[in-house]
Amino acid sequence: MTRDEGAIVLGWMTKLFLVVAVLGFLTYDLAAVATANFSTSDRANTLASEAADDVKALKDVDKAYSLIRAEAEQSGDTLAPQDFRVASDGHVTIVLHHEASSLWIQHVGPLKHFLDVKATGEGAPAS
Repeated sequence: MTRDEGAIVLGWMTKLFLVVAVLGFLTYDLAAVATANFSTSDRANTLASEAADDVKALKDVDKAYSLIRAEAEQSGDTLAPQDFRVASDGHVTIVLHHEASSLWIQHVGPLKHFLDVKATGEGAPAS
């Protein structure tokens, strides 16, 4: 009589390990994308408020844009000139772009667009 229980358990454990590993990779990437979205959105609002204050204090939109773009780049974000708008009442709207990191999404062509995070922030000058 042969004992096949060991092979059955080993096969079952291997499948379980693979499923848990794949779920772990998926969870990590989903958490990375969600975190990138939340943090980019928060930075966009913060930078828009700072930009509104800078425009009010400096009275120069180009200088304010340069300061805010440099600050955005320190966080790994990009801010194009067309994504920086100042209204006549001093309100500033900016659109930040950020590339989220991932383990596997970056290798799957149709899913790569999820890594390109875009967040809009609005801010008003302090009273």
